Amino acid sequence: MLPERLLVVLREHWRRHRLRGPWLFPPVRAAATAERPVTNGAATKAFQQTVRSVGLERYCLHSLRHAFATHALEDGVDLITQQSLLGHRRIETTARYVRVRTDRIRSTPSPLDTLPL
Repeated sequence: MLPERLLVVLREHWRRHRLRGPWLFPPVRAAATAERPVTNGAATKAFQQTVRSVGLERYCLHSLRHAFATHALEDGVDLITQQSLLGHRRIETTARYVRVRTDRIRSTPSPLDTLPL
């Protein structure tokens, strides 16, 4: 599901860093081998540093997953499709990921407005 413009950026990253192994983001340490990807801990640390550097708080790497689900819902993607995209077995798990923005809730017309007086 990667957009074409993101694929272009990722391919450029691959070429610029002359990556030889199978991983787009290999470990940074010289002692680490290219046989495995960057660790979850290293990715989390980099994400947290970036979040702090732009003045945000209370976001973790997992927040991106929630944001994906919320934006997909706002773009009209149904929960069953999202369940498949997120790899959940139960629809209840997918429903926990979805957060509807309060401005969207406030701007939703009431069905009661359509009732005749």
